[in-house]
Amino acid sequence: MSFKMNTNKMSQLEDLLENDNPDAMRTDPHYPFKKPNDTMYVRAYNEVYPMEAVNLLDADGQEELLTILAFKENHEEHKKIFEKIQAIKIVPMVTPQGKFFLWQAKQKHYSSERQEHPAHSSARRCWEEAQKGWVKVFYDQNSKQYVATSDPAMNITEDPIWPTDKWGKSMQEIVEASIQAIGNFVEDIEDPRIRQYRFGQ
Repeated sequence: MSFKMNTNKMSQLEDLLENDNPDAMRTDPHYPFKKPNDTMYVRAYNEVYPMEAVNLLDADGQEELLTILAFKENHEEHKKIFEKIQAIKIVPMVTPQGKFFLWQAKQKHYSSERQEHPAHSSARRCWEEAQKGWVKVFYDQNSKQYVATSDPAMNITEDPIWPTDKWGKSMQEIVEASIQAIGNFVEDIEDPRIRQYRFGQ
């Protein structure tokens, strides 16, 4: 996987997270990253995209961001420098109104010896439910788990409309374009954010 770094990533990240324009208003295939919540019904795409990420300070050294590891070379070797790696699944989602977004769902990393957190296993159950039908997916603060609910009275009959046809691109290409747009990835061991992590520079 290869991305081009966008130098305006922080301003674009804010725009993407807040941008709720319909798909028809977009001029390129990147979409916001956000979590589903109890105000919307969603469907999940039939494929999810596994990534590995770490917490790194942004290029300005001001904010810690979950940053995707996408090393062009020696990926397995380079990632050994990090004490903790977070597994994530990028879950494409859409509302009945056609508003498309990407859920960056945290998962247990295979290298972790800790027991899986209920939030991770419940997130997986929820996106699997959303692959089958329209549900509301949200994080329940009391149980510390994600929950999927539906109301039979809503009777949503629309099929989900995915942006793949609009752009003539695969879902993976749309996911990669969205990551590229916000710039929260590293692909070079000499990236300043990694040097800051390793050496405090």
